[in-house]
Amino acid sequence: MNESWIALILVGIAASLMPLTIGVEIYALGTDKGVKKVLSLIGGVTIFRILITVGAVLLFAGVIATQSENPLDVGQILRTMLSEFNEALTPEQRLAGNLLLLIAGVLIIIQIIRLMRSKPPKVEPSSQPPDSRAIGVGIGGMLWIGFLLTATNVNQYVLIPVGVNQILRMESNTPERLLAYVFFLALSIAAIMLPFLIFLIRPQHARSDLETLNRWINNSMRYIMMGIFFLVGLYFVWKGGVGVMNYLSL
Repeated sequence: MNESWIALILVGIAASLMPLTIGVEIYALGTDKGVKKVLSLIGGVTIFRILITVGAVLLFAGVIATQSENPLDVGQILRTMLSEFNEALTPEQRLAGNLLLLIAGVLIIIQIIRLMRSKPPKVEPSSQPPDSRAIGVGIGGMLWIGFLLTATNVNQYVLIPVGVNQILRMESNTPERLLAYVFFLALSIAAIMLPFLIFLIRPQHARSDLETLNRWINNSMRYIMMGIFFLVGLYFVWKGGVGVMNYLSL
């Protein structure tokens, strides 16, 4: 497994860490038609993730395609998206991308250091997530809850485009790049799928298992997220910094 895939896995896992959405999912599983509600919730998350991924792909590929004689050629955009992106980048475009990556990494690390220095909020064992009222919403409403919870998650507006850019810059053929898109999308909802899978695999013990998971989210997930995001930030700084240094040495 090369560096690109390792970085893609790290960014995908970070994107999937949405404690509030997972908390709503856990509470919804204990209600009437809980499975259908959770599937609808996951559907809303997935729809928004697909939209932002497709948007990022079209943005990056479209920028490169504008350098061709026919910038609105859909075929050219698709070729750029699947095979020609890395080769079509100019040195200045590579520099701009690496500078953005470097800045994003520095901001993430600063935020993590601030969180490490602050005291974690006290969570009462019986407390419910702010959107736990969503369990009274119907199946269709849960679709919108999932969509909106994802849309308001600021981290993804950095992580998803970075993941897409990582795929576009892979030295790979078209099938491998298509596989990378599907893999990244699946990985970006992996943590959200966890309560649902627990419910399906151990239905007899689902109540106690989900209560344990909810306590773990309240008490420990903050530190897991800080660790993963710190690694992501370090990778951004390293990757962006190396790219900038390579440009300056030209």
